[in-house]
Amino acid sequence: MNSIWILNHHAVTPQIGGGTRHYDFAKELIRRGYRVSIFASSFLHYKCENILKEGEPSREEDIDGIHWIWIPTRPYKGNGKDRILGMLDYYRFMVKNYRNYPRPDVIIGSAVHLLACVAGYKISKKVNARFISEIRDLWPETLIELGSLKRTGIVARAMFALENYVYKRSEKIIVTAPGMVAYITEKGINRDNIIYINNGVDVKSFDERRQNYDLINTPIRFEDGAFHVVYIGAFGRANALDTLLEAAQVLKERAITGIDFTMVGDGPLKEQLVQKAREYGLTNFEFYQSVSKQYVPALLSRADCLVFSAVDSPLYRFGISANKLFDYLCSGKPIIFAINTINDVVKESGCGISINPENKDEMAEAIYSLYKLSGIQRASMGMKGRKYVESYFDIRILANKLEEVIKV
Repeated sequence: MNSIWILNHHAVTPQIGGGTRHYDFAKELIRRGYRVSIFASSFLHYKCENILKEGEPSREEDIDGIHWIWIPTRPYKGNGKDRILGMLDYYRFMVKNYRNYPRPDVIIGSAVHLLACVAGYKISKKVNARFISEIRDLWPETLIELGSLKRTGIVARAMFALENYVYKRSEKIIVTAPGMVAYITEKGINRDNIIYINNGVDVKSFDERRQNYDLINTPIRFEDGAFHVVYIGAFGRANALDTLLEAAQVLKERAITGIDFTMVGDGPLKEQLVQKAREYGLTNFEFYQSVSKQYVPALLSRADCLVFSAVDSPLYRFGISANKLFDYLCSGKPIIFAINTINDVVKESGCGISINPENKDEMAEAIYSLYKLSGIQRASMGMKGRKYVESYFDIRILANKLEEVIKV
């Protein structure tokens, strides 16, 4: 029985909400006979909340059979100095305290951020374990493309050096989007050492949660008789949600009524978006705090269409693998996909409408096009996404690929 450690600063459980990639993989690997420990930061990035009580050194829990360790890291807002110091907190805890936990056979260091990978590698050398890195986001490339860092600046250059350090010391490198493979091979890494394992969804769990968790236990309400456009996720600059508000304004100017917008999540730009909706006089917008992932299936099932959007950035030439996209697909609802990327699963599956990013007129027209369809037509479109995710992105299919990497 192999013991696997997963070092992911931002790992969360379904009760918290957010991306549960490693929770889902861990549960499936445990079902197959592995022991899995997940080391996660106690400070929740988008909620700005701390799992640990003040002064609590760390916490170990059994979460659905997973040995889960919450690591104390400092609170922060935004992407400034305190966030970097929080990453250092995580790194220092791991390299100082790894002896307190049963020895692993395999360590997976998952980035964001790269220090989780560095810690994983250093511990692997101490305990004679195999080290595998997992790159879920290309740092610093993502930060540079989004304008947060200058490519020639000292921070970016230090991060590029750290990135190369991790790649060259990894037995295998897992990536979550197809274009990342070419990016890493251009760094001089052997293509055979890079394995693409997309994000996905536990289809069986999704259906069980839809049946067992009712929205009546949340603040979220839907008005009967309206056409419901739903967005779930982060409220950040990368999500381009101001385009959705501007599209709603276009529909308002065209005197199109009966369309309601439900926005669920947290993030640094949420208050700005709430204020913008007020300024536009958009009374058909409702904003809610993020909910436990247990309630996401029920929430999505109330939608008539779902929106997935992002800024128009060359960053997405590497591909996209957002967790919520696969929840969207699994819900069987039509999706408006507003992102310029090499892997457009909405277009590939035929489960919605793909448009150019940050284009309010195309967004408004896509919403109106789905609004005009009959319920039967929308259901038929959405079920194409459901069948697609069952065939390619169910967690059991993806876990087969992960197990091959672990076994080698």
